[in-house]
Amino acid sequence: MNTKPSVCRLSDFFEAYMPNEGLQSLDSVISELEKQKILATRARSGNQRPSSLTGSPGYTHLLTPFKGLFRGFTKPHRLIKSLQLVGDAVRRALAIVKGTDVSTCSIRGSDAGDAPFLDAYLTANAHLPLRCADVVVPIRAIGAKACGDQMESEIIALLSRIMKEDARRRFIYAITIERNQVWLWYHSRSQCVIAEPFSLTEHPDLLIKVLTCLLSASSERLGYDPLVTLLPDSSYVYELPPDGNRTEPLFYQTVELLSQLPAADVGGRSSLHMPGTPERVLKDVTLDNHVRTEADAQQQLFRDIIAVSRDEAWRSREILKDFPKHHLDSLAEALRDDNYKKFFSCIIAKCIRPCTISPSLPHSNCTHKPKRRCFFVYELVCKPLSDIATLGEAVDLLKQSLTALQIMFCAGWVHCDVSSGNILGFRTGQDARWQVKLSDLEFAKRFPPEGDGVVEESRMGTPQFMAWELQSSRHFLPPTTEIGMARRTAHPKKPVVHNYQHDLEPLFWILLWLLTMRSKLSPSRAFGDLFFQQTASRVHIAARGRLVSSEEGLVDDPDLPRSLPPPLHRESPFVMALDILRSDLYVEYVTRNGTGSQDDVASYSWIMSEGVSNFFSAIEDSQREWSDIELLVDSDTQPAHRDEDDHLLPAVPPSTKRKPVESETGHDQQGPRKRLRLVSTNTPPLPQRSGPVTRSMTRNQANIRPNTRSVTRRLQKSNAQSGPASPTLARKTRR
Repeated sequence: MNTKPSVCRLSDFFEAYMPNEGLQSLDSVISELEKQKILATRARSGNQRPSSLTGSPGYTHLLTPFKGLFRGFTKPHRLIKSLQLVGDAVRRALAIVKGTDVSTCSIRGSDAGDAPFLDAYLTANAHLPLRCADVVVPIRAIGAKACGDQMESEIIALLSRIMKEDARRRFIYAITIERNQVWLWYHSRSQCVIAEPFSLTEHPDLLIKVLTCLLSASSERLGYDPLVTLLPDSSYVYELPPDGNRTEPLFYQTVELLSQLPAADVGGRSSLHMPGTPERVLKDVTLDNHVRTEADAQQQLFRDIIAVSRDEAWRSREILKDFPKHHLDSLAEALRDDNYKKFFSCIIAKCIRPCTISPSLPHSNCTHKPKRRCFFVYELVCKPLSDIATLGEAVDLLKQSLTALQIMFCAGWVHCDVSSGNILGFRTGQDARWQVKLSDLEFAKRFPPEGDGVVEESRMGTPQFMAWELQSSRHFLPPTTEIGMARRTAHPKKPVVHNYQHDLEPLFWILLWLLTMRSKLSPSRAFGDLFFQQTASRVHIAARGRLVSSEEGLVDDPDLPRSLPPPLHRESPFVMALDILRSDLYVEYVTRNGTGSQDDVASYSWIMSEGVSNFFSAIEDSQREWSDIELLVDSDTQPAHRDEDDHLLPAVPPSTKRKPVESETGHDQQGPRKRLRLVSTNTPPLPQRSGPVTRSMTRNQANIRPNTRSVTRRLQKSNAQSGPASPTLARKTRR
């Protein structure tokens, strides 16, 4: 959502956004305020003019708590005290009017003294420390030192925080006051709207109107979702209404927050249960109306997998031409009945409905992007790969994830967001084996793309594990030799589109990340710091590309041995096999891109089978050497969840709910952040190979030249920029 608020006329704001059910009592409320002497007759003046903002004459009465308040400098805390008096008077007046529902809320001020921003809140919590969930309407009084832009960004940050941390919220109102000018706000996941201001001195009746609307509104009209209920223990109950698959509603109570989604979303993944059922996982997310939901993607994928299983001749398909028999047998077992579902985190219930949308108004610049709020319930509570405690268990899950990707490959689908957070593990007991659950299929799609007008895609994913071609929007191309140039000119450049190998490259990066960044015993992070960053700067992208295409090899980098956990070293079978996987990925990229065959699904057959599985086969005999290496888990690197003493502060500090933190160098101290949009960069050229490198050559150390200066050293010592170029390779050797 665009964080710059739209502006509309005050009358339009009342008509389109404010809860108006209590306005039939407005005249009675004004009469009661006169009896309470809160409203007093204004002395007539010959200089009194119509309001410059509303164009209407000033109101005949004034609010006595504000009398004389704006003659000089107005301290925010005095303004809040006067506002509290008016709010209490309106509540008393509404209680007298028959047939009017009166809220239990009142205006409560903070204790921030003379700070430039002084917060107050419309809340039902009159005495206890405030939480985000207690705030019904935030109110901000702005001192003389505060500028307009600062006020705007501060209030949007506050509203966004409340919206994110209170799962009941569909939208929220806010009030800001600067001297005698009042602004009204409406903030949802579709739009942020601010009304033109009115004057407390010229139009106190409008303040009474605002308070009457807010203090007589139902919770739903104040922005609370009727399907989400907050319990006294700060847990939530979600209701999933009946749909086409069931006639009764489902109720789930949250147990704990498993992960936090990006700021644009509502809450995150929560563990929950309902009576008589195992624990489940609920994902609460807001999506644009045009975006396909994860439930839709999963349903379409499973439908295509079933179609493959019903094809008696599926083994003879061209895309499986390089699959050995034992791989085909494993796929046959996965495709039998519903066995394929055990490889995916399956959605068993959902609720999808539109967010609250107000129509576009005349005479305003109000815009909105229609969105839907989605509740997805998953069958099992799993652990992400970043929470797996040993390298052996993590590698086993990665090996199983290859099978999951092969199932998608058979069905003609790419995942598009393979990362440590989307590779989950489930087991039935402490001593049971982990079963992989590939999750987050909302970006999954069929490949190759349909239609002739294929364009380059937006780059979405986890920067630490994303394929280099997607990060840089460039292909790995053949070398600048005569043969390489002939290949380049023979095939026009194609846009970079997510393909099957882009789902495999993250497995290499995850393995390297586990070795160099997540081991509890790694003596150094010097190697991994260069490649595993929250940000996707041009230097980091170049470093990753140089590593994949390096002629010198992964094992010859001088920083690598210092970052390996004992007992591993540069000549360990695990490290050597990982280097071969790196080179095989590169050779496959260059060969395919050199012939312009990115859309030829059969060209991915070898790398999708033996190309990656060879790594897991090569490390089996040395399993005792590395399987017990202990890994850092998220609970070691992330702050604890906030307890009941973590209250709402006027300064709006950053949330501590499982949010990644970056060091000064950008190093990820808490695990990878999910689905960051990457900005376009001018990536430095990759090193040019002087001659052909084949898959067999990567297995022969004699053919690897000594490393005189590592990639890391070059990048750290030189930021020189040069024109675009491409990595080099002449010809690969087929098996």
